[in-house]
Amino acid sequence: MDDLYIVDVIKKECGCRLWKLNGYGYVHSIDTLAYLNVTLDGPYVDPLYLGAFFHNSYKQSINGMNGITMWPFTYYIPPFPPLKRRMPGRPTMKRIRDSSEMSGKHMVSKAWKKASCGICKQKGHNKTTCTQVPRPPKTNVTKKQKVMQTQESVNMQGGVER
Repeated sequence: MDDLYIVDVIKKECGCRLWKLNGYGYVHSIDTLAYLNVTLDGPYVDPLYLGAFFHNSYKQSINGMNGITMWPFTYYIPPFPPLKRRMPGRPTMKRIRDSSEMSGKHMVSKAWKKASCGICKQKGHNKTTCTQVPRPPKTNVTKKQKVMQTQESVNMQGGVER
């Protein structure tokens, strides 16, 4: 809004140089022509952008080619598609939902349901706290001590030491 450009309508030039580059007027030249009350089609638009030029260039029909088996053979290396590269970030797992689809998650509350055991099928407890299954008594042995005990038992049975 602060920039000023000089527009020469006769030479078809603008201070921003886009009229020369594009072949048609930019905002500055269009504003100047509107101020002068001049129509935009005619001498101020390059003939390349007129409808008659477009129709002349596509007057002849372009025939399609037959299948790939009818193409002439060449000894050039065929072009390959670009290599796939992994984009940064976490990959999306869900499809992108349309705005018309239902948004939000459907959650079912478990507030009034009781847990049922997988072994005895009774309600009120689960299989880890089931009393019908005999369990060995718990010992205060750590995992490291268990590993050492198993290695000692293997060595006593004639296993190979490491």
